[in-house]
Formats: sequence, structure tokens, C-alpha cells
Amino acid sequence: ATRVERLGRPAGRIDALDVAPDGRIAFIRARSLWVAAPDGGSARRILRAGGRFASLGSPSWSPDGGRIAFDWLRCPARTLDIYTVRPD
Repeated sequence: ATRVERLGRPAGRIDALDVAPDGRIAFIRARSLWVAAPDGGSARRILRAGGRFASLGSPSWSPDGGRIAFDWLRCPARTLDIYTVRPD
């Protein structure tokens, strides 16, 4: 049987997420990149998309858990770039 475990209830909509090899959770909420502990608690903001018409998306952990890749869309120029950031 498959076991489903609830990690918590986020305050707001989560647009995308990814789980690191060590269980940490990277997620996008309110135009910001967040990282939470494996149990879903103690989330902290890593960065926020600047500007009213900017957004972050598609977080993806590196295989060693040392970096998070994500895309950053900037409007009205409609430029989409890919970045990496350390989660600490």
C-alpha cells in the first residue's frame, strides 16, 4: 500500500516544488523561492523576484543538493533566464 504523509499546510498557493536528495523542499510561492525542512516546517525565503511583472518557476535541486536551478521571467520584456542559487 502507498503511504501518503502530510507535511503541513502552506500559507498561500505553491506554484512549483522539488525535493532535494536530503529531503529539503524548494518551492515557489508569491514570486519567491523558498526552502523548507524535510518535515515541511521552518521555511525560509531564499530570494524574491523583483518587480511587479516578474516571476520565478521550476525549482530543481542539483544532484548533490548544493544548488537550486530555477527560471526567472521578466515582463514586459518577456525575457526568460535560468539561474542557480545556493540554498543557504
